[in-house]
Amino acid sequence: MRKLCLVLHKSSIVFALLFVGVFVTVSSALAAPKAKVTYLASEAVYINAGTKSGLTIGDTLVVTRKADTLAIVMVKSVSGSSAACVLLKTFGEIKVGDVLPLSAFKKTSNLEKSYSGRDVASGSEATKGTKLKSRRSRNAPNVVSGGVSIENLYRKDLTGSKLSSNQAGIRSRVIVKDINGSGIRFELRHRSRLYQRSRSVGANLETDEWSHQVYRLGITYGDSQSPVSWGFGRMLVPYVRGMGYVDGAFYLRRVSDKLSVGFAGGATPNAQTSGLQLERVKLGAFVRYEVGDAGVQRLSLTGSLTSETESFSVSRDFLYVQSRYTHGRWISLNQSFELEINRGWRRDVSGKSFEVSNYFGTVNLSVLSDANVYVTYDSRRNIRRFDNAETPDSLFDNSTHRGVRGGFRIRARKNLRFHGNLGLRLRGESIGNNTFASFGARLNRFPRRGHSLALNMSYVQTQFTTGYRPNVTYRFPIGRRTRVYLTGSLYTYKTGTTTVSNYYLDLGASRPLGKRYFFTGSYRQYFDSALQSGELYTEIGLRL
Repeated sequence: MRKLCLVLHKSSIVFALLFVGVFVTVSSALAAPKAKVTYLASEAVYINAGTKSGLTIGDTLVVTRKADTLAIVMVKSVSGSSAACVLLKTFGEIKVGDVLPLSAFKKTSNLEKSYSGRDVASGSEATKGTKLKSRRSRNAPNVVSGGVSIENLYRKDLTGSKLSSNQAGIRSRVIVKDINGSGIRFELRHRSRLYQRSRSVGANLETDEWSHQVYRLGITYGDSQSPVSWGFGRMLVPYVRGMGYVDGAFYLRRVSDKLSVGFAGGATPNAQTSGLQLERVKLGAFVRYEVGDAGVQRLSLTGSLTSETESFSVSRDFLYVQSRYTHGRWISLNQSFELEINRGWRRDVSGKSFEVSNYFGTVNLSVLSDANVYVTYDSRRNIRRFDNAETPDSLFDNSTHRGVRGGFRIRARKNLRFHGNLGLRLRGESIGNNTFASFGARLNRFPRRGHSLALNMSYVQTQFTTGYRPNVTYRFPIGRRTRVYLTGSLYTYKTGTTTVSNYYLDLGASRPLGKRYFFTGSYRQYFDSALQSGELYTEIGLRL
């Protein structure tokens, strides 16, 4: 009996220890912070944990399901409460809802030691030491970029016509990425100018003229961490280039790793004054399909249906289709077209319910590692809208932009580059076609390191005018921080029996002022009798 009691006593102790061990283990497991897989794409695994959970770019996590380890992933981009990860090693199929324990993830320093700086996304030896740190800083929250500058352009008339002028202004471009780790981005791009003339040159033109143009001002959200993107403000709507700039908003939802849908709408800004035009409204819906990997082989297709109204009257309805195909860095193909859906007055004017318009296509081929050629066909045209519906055909040329263009870029040696292009603008038999061409060469490290010499020649021929414009630019340093350039140019236009030649000399310099401030300035002197004048330009700015 005593032996039996001793055995039971020892057994109770063992069971008590086992119970305590199991309790501690389960409690620790329940209390340990975890992340879950929320979305799967061909290029990334998305999870619901971010900087608020202590994650940073380069951290490694283990994907688990119950007691099974499915994969090891690395954080490639991160916001406050979400992150996108790339696969380092897989042991099984990952599904939405799988768990990633956050109690023992590896920090970036361990990653550098474990993976020896190998870039897991591309398989190349690239991201070790300082490179990894710079990548992290670019993706850190609240990164501000862009700049703000004050500029002034003074023109001195030397012909006796008293047409001197001064144009002072301020311009800015400010971008704030990933505000407080939320994935939200702010962007502002604007320019304000005060134009002061010595005398008026027109009956309805004042000597002083002020303009303030806001090109972009908005907030957007959306990166690789989330299946949702949105934005509002003045913007060029992503994926719907045919819609143009709007004062409005857009919303995009990734249905899968290949398919996205969304809508956009807003008012059309005034192209001249950059002001609001609430009577001109655009509304559109779009679908985007993407397959493949960037840098290897990728195809993207976008289709959007857009309706434009002017004071609640039909202005234009059209279907916009855009496609882009890339195969490594060797070939890229871009094309777009619009299908006009005519109703109301548009059908009466055109006599058609549907018209294909505004085709644009370009092919870029890298024939060698140091040479590429491109060909572009452009059949975009002026589009009739409600405000120009009554404009006579003689003033509304519907083939203004139609033409073909081709060119090349060659790097013959490390310090020698060539470029050129040739184009034909198709204007119609009654008007005559336009021909234009340009050619240039740039020689770096000539005659010594830090110096360069560039030669360019441009040519244009229209029904009425033939023009030439050669120029040469020499750049050189003064000291360690000042860069100076000297440009000489001549442009000659011949119209009928009249030939006009203008030539000028440009001298400019740029210099950083400390780490973030800079100064640029230039002086241009015209030497011909028609445009005899001098122009002084100065700019002081802050790089953000």
